Amino acid sequence: MGIDAIICLVVFAGLVICITTNVIHMTLAALLGVSILMVTGIMTPEVSSAGILAVHPINSLFIGSMVLIRCLEPTGIFPVLAAGLFRLSAGDGRRLLLLLFGIVTPLCALFPNATVVLLLIPLCIEISRLFHMPAVPLICLLIFLANASGLLTLVGGVPSFIVGNALGMNYMTFLREAAPGGLIAIAALLLCAPVLFPTVWRAAHQPMRPGEFSSRVRIENPKALALLVLILLGAILSFLFGQHLPMPVSPVATAVVAGTLALVVAQLTGLAHFGQIIRSIDWETIVFFDCVFMIAAAMEGSGVFTAVGQALSGVLGRDVLFTVLWLLFTMGAISSVMPNIPLAAVMVPTLAVYLADVGILASADLTAGGEVPPEAKAIMLAMLFGVTLGGNATMIGAVPNIIAVTAARKAGESVTFTSFARVGVPVALVQLVAVAIWISWKI
Repeated sequence: MGIDAIICLVVFAGLVICITTNVIHMTLAALLGVSILMVTGIMTPEVSSAGILAVHPINSLFIGSMVLIRCLEPTGIFPVLAAGLFRLSAGDGRRLLLLLFGIVTPLCALFPNATVVLLLIPLCIEISRLFHMPAVPLICLLIFLANASGLLTLVGGVPSFIVGNALGMNYMTFLREAAPGGLIAIAALLLCAPVLFPTVWRAAHQPMRPGEFSSRVRIENPKALALLVLILLGAILSFLFGQHLPMPVSPVATAVVAGTLALVVAQLTGLAHFGQIIRSIDWETIVFFDCVFMIAAAMEGSGVFTAVGQALSGVLGRDVLFTVLWLLFTMGAISSVMPNIPLAAVMVPTLAVYLADVGILASADLTAGGEVPPEAKAIMLAMLFGVTLGGNATMIGAVPNIIAVTAARKAGESVTFTSFARVGVPVALVQLVAVAIWISWKI
């Protein structure tokens, strides 16, 4: 490797250390990394443009989905859901846990899980107060479930989109190839829930009396809510079938159009002002994505991925089963100490070089030869499951974790690294083992 590659590796390592130790905000750390690469001349306009071009679909999907959900928020639908969830649980913790699985799983499969987590944190805190129990176990359960549910669809999580897009998968193909593994991870979490979340499982409270919360929990602007629900249903149908239309509609285009229509509805019905919704977008995360992909583009241009990919081919060879299991658990371990989005962003091109070097692919361009071989899909999906489920181990392992912990602390809930890892590490191990059995059988 040349001096440029070494500088890129040092910058990336510094970014990981800053995020892991929480010395400075992750977005600021990423901006500093880009600044260093610009000063050294490694981050040329061409390199930065390549990074922005690569991250554009992810940002568009994230912003469009977040706008739609942010437009739903002023209708009061989420507090109403919390009260309804409490009523349906009849004050029983076991029923509450099952209901939470039933609500969070489809939401995080249909929208980026980081967005859903951000909006459901207040719901979890409200429910915990209704049950007079600590909020932290419920928050942790929400995070673990959201990360696993993000594996169900192409748009459910940013790592899923990165890998699925690299493999040339559409929405239905990703469902067929990856969703079974995601369901297994969710089932493993459900089976472990009574042991890992005894506070929630054993919670009990008197059922809510009729009208008990009617004065402070109600739907605002039902007309706007009805229109937004129609947009939501249309987006779901487009996600499922849009790419099979005579003029294909991608999930990214669907998210952008749905978000735009939601803004129009919010403005015309007086639900929320355009500027208010736009300001509520998590721009810090968007900038973080931009910087990470710019750094990844610089690493690719300087030959880092080529060198690492060739080194992997020397270590792993062409044994697909060994490679799959090695990636699953190694990426899981690494993802426990660094956010999984930058990890997935750098591993996709690295593995593409590895696959070409061992002869599974004709070139490092994954989709250049048309259909991706099953062995390449298995290896890429193993990496995806490793970085996603390994991210459950600690509060810094995934962007939804960081978002949820930050929001919980702002609401006065204390979530420490130790309290999170005490539950997160066993959850990650159980899910990784369960997926390892599935993916070994699949191969």
